[in-house]
Amino acid sequence: MTALLAKVSLNHVVTQVPGAASVISSDQLREAVDEVAELRGLIVKYEQFFLAQVQQTAACNALHNVEARTCKWFLRMHDLVGNDLPLTQEFLAQMMGVRRTSVTGVATEMQKAGMITYSRGVFGFSTSR
Repeated sequence: MTALLAKVSLNHVVTQVPGAASVISSDQLREAVDEVAELRGLIVKYEQFFLAQVQQTAACNALHNVEARTCKWFLRMHDLVGNDLPLTQEFLAQMMGVRRTSVTGVATEMQKAGMITYSRGVFGFSTSR
């Protein structure tokens, strides 16, 4: 629950895909967490999950090549968004911390293999495989 103790965020958040969101001030969230034990428990579980995810991502980035990381990222986004993913190769490269040309090469090979389609900022996932 260390995130609730600070007044300054150490993170920069970027929305990857369109969707709905709710906003609450940090002071209001702190009050709610102090008053509702179930919420406090959920926040603690989420913080543990998020830290584990960050650690795993760091390890994967160090051990796996761009192709494997792109496939993992596509699978994660497919689970969240579905078959159409509206984003550019440039944005995907920024999210993965690689050059756009690397993403272009991987996307081209995946498209040739029939795994994805890509056109004007929208990746599509093949459902026939």
